[in-house]
Amino acid sequence: MSWLLRDGEVLASLEVASSRRDRRRGLLGRDDFEGAMLIERVRGSGEPSLLFHGGVNESQAESVATELCEVMAKLHLSDVAKLNPVGELNDPRGEGVDVSSWTRYMESTFGYYINSYERMAFAPVPVFYDGYLALRRSLPRELPLVVCHGDFNPSNFLYENGKVTALIDWENSHVGDPREDLGWLALMDFLTDTNILGSVK
Repeated sequence: MSWLLRDGEVLASLEVASSRRDRRRGLLGRDDFEGAMLIERVRGSGEPSLLFHGGVNESQAESVATELCEVMAKLHLSDVAKLNPVGELNDPRGEGVDVSSWTRYMESTFGYYINSYERMAFAPVPVFYDGYLALRRSLPRELPLVVCHGDFNPSNFLYENGKVTALIDWENSHVGDPREDLGWLALMDFLTDTNILGSVK
């Protein structure tokens, strides 16, 4: 299934789970081409840099950052069966990830990253490989698997008047450990010089 079709299915599941009015107007396309998704335009700015370092929306930083973290928590507390009714998010890339238990998920996910390390051309940054091995040796405590956004970063939400109006770019969504979204947000918050986590009160 193409990323666009999967995006549409995730959005449809989120709409059903949240009982919100259908914002998705239709999904055009077939599996053999990308197609298009027609959606209602959501209001809001997609420029998180304006929230920080003297930006014109800096007065909204605390409320937006706090709500963004609440939105992440709400996603992670959602019923996986409702958001993933046919299992499309269990192993969306077909890499052999096993979500039958947290332990199997961790083993198969690390196996995928370690075995495909050379193919991913990360050789200039060996810290990734070392990080995979170190984390595999010292796993954190087990948590229930949830639906993860998969790219929860400062550029993938919209906001207006101190409120988060939308999470966007769901093509990397999958069933996984909720700390993946939190860790990715923390890393990207640092790399993009935003201050989302530091603004939460």
